[in-house]
Amino acid sequence: MTKRGILSLVILFLIIAIYTPIRILSYPAPVGHITAMTLAVEHRNYTGACPVTVRFDGSITMDGPGNMVYNVIRSDGGHLAKGKPVHFNAAGTHSVVETWQIGKSYKGWLQLASGNIRTEKAEFSVTCR
Repeated sequence: MTKRGILSLVILFLIIAIYTPIRILSYPAPVGHITAMTLAVEHRNYTGACPVTVRFDGSITMDGPGNMVYNVIRSDGGHLAKGKPVHFNAAGTHSVVETWQIGKSYKGWLQLASGNIRTEKAEFSVTCR
């Protein structure tokens, strides 16, 4: 084959490569789903000086990688304006810590929610002295 023939083939190849969309087979990345959410209050019944910070420990478990957002719901109607994002690189469990400053005697609860999944209400009682 001559140099001219080779050059013609290269030009033809470039034209085809430029004007033909390359279709790469892509599969959607697996997306995890929430499989469990838990929440417990550190001290269910507190008696002592106020204000006091009530601590809640929880967990969120997903069966694969992905992003999720959870909201905090409180018995007094207070809540976060925006949800809290959590990223999972793979299936696993993410620890969650929430706190609530209480300044007077109060009985209440706190709950985590994401979509239609909610934890049990972590009920507590604060008695100020």
